[in-house]
Amino acid sequence: MRQDETGFAEFYRASHQRCLRAVVAGAGRPDLAEDLVAEAFTRALVSWRTVRDHPAPEAWVVRTALNAGTGHCQVSIDCREEELAIEVTDDGRGGVITGTGYGITGMRERTGLLGGQFAAGPRPCGASGSQGAAILS
Repeated sequence: MRQDETGFAEFYRASHQRCLRAVVAGAGRPDLAEDLVAEAFTRALVSWRTVRDHPAPEAWVVRTALNAGTGHCQVSIDCREEELAIEVTDDGRGGVITGTGYGITGMRERTGLLGGQFAAGPRPCGASGSQGAAILS
């Protein structure tokens, strides 16, 4: 695991519960707060070089979570000894992938910058939405 990712893993372990409590207080729904915090930590990882230098990285995560505003997005983060695996599933409609820096394109770019692998596509069994995964080792 590279130094950038190690720093993120330590940040995640140290601050996840505090961020979650703050988002539960702001969102009012623990079930929604879990998904919002997971999404915010995913965004923090892909922008880690910027977020780690923020004056208050935990506040960045909380504000990002509260501003996420997705219909429904489920993010799972598995922080293992030698790799970090992230899976994102949403209820979006998909669309044409254009431009840089946002959505699936941004996730693909940032995963590549960190030397990881990225895949995205429709959800299994023809379900509505999209699914993406990134593995950083």
